[in-house]
Amino acid sequence: ERKGDREAFQGRPSHGDKKLLFSSIVIPPSPPEYECDAVGKFMCEDPKYSIECVKFHPDFPPKEIIDQDYERGQGFAKVPDLYPEIGAWFTDVFATKPCPPMEPTAREKMLYQMTAADYVAMFKAGEVTAKEYAEALVNRMMHYEMLNAWFVTSYETSHYIIEDAQAIDDKAAADGVESVAPLYGLPVPAKGTMASTDYPGGAGLGILDGCYSTDDAALLKLIKEANGIIMGKTNVPEYACSWQTMNHMNGVTRNGYDFELAVCGSSGGSASAVGSYIAPLAITEDTGGSTRCPAHANGNFGYDPPR
Repeated sequence: ERKGDREAFQGRPSHGDKKLLFSSIVIPPSPPEYECDAVGKFMCEDPKYSIECVKFHPDFPPKEIIDQDYERGQGFAKVPDLYPEIGAWFTDVFATKPCPPMEPTAREKMLYQMTAADYVAMFKAGEVTAKEYAEALVNRMMHYEMLNAWFVTSYETSHYIIEDAQAIDDKAAADGVESVAPLYGLPVPAKGTMASTDYPGGAGLGILDGCYSTDDAALLKLIKEANGIIMGKTNVPEYACSWQTMNHMNGVTRNGYDFELAVCGSSGGSASAVGSYIAPLAITEDTGGSTRCPAHANGNFGYDPPR
């Protein structure tokens, strides 16, 4: 925190149309159909997946630079000084990307600066609706898409967040404000490693991009039961196995304070979203520093419950 059912909505795919992930691994129906007109998708004529089919996100080091590292026999760059091409790309390309300023209204600025508790209090007092709040956050999320804080697929389906917020408002209008307690439509970004039926995403792996889970993670179920809204899935390194948040499908996550600074990992997408005032809080997890390091790097308070 900063110091309904999918098929109920028109246009959302049914499980019969989804590529499934996690609960039962079902990589797309045979024969697989892949397209290279979307970042990270595969274009292969047989079930084998080839690295030659991969398209890299424009905010990820180009393949030719990666190949130069491997040609040296050292694998992917760990120390920029030892790999001048990688270091130059981060310094001269990634860190210098223009960031268009946002000019929010006084009302929008107030909404961005609210804590989760502030939102709940205002909703209960009838001073803000779930839809108004969700729209404000999604507008900021999309304006700063170049932060790469979410998966590409979550940016593409961000309108679901607003639809879910409208459903909360409708329920509150029909059954009373307390019918949507205790979260009252609070948007909560989910870490990209979490199983989710709401939004696709394969733990940072391009080969699993577009896959849905057959069931929600236990924590996401609790949030939904508490009338919270899942605010997409945030960017992570592949399988959350790095202290830097980047993958070829979704790019490198930027730090909202300074693009030359790292967001750390593996919960860097969630941390960037909160540190950039796009969400008041977000889900992380910590095995070897994945909450602590991103919280420190993005100016957030990170909390891991005792076990």
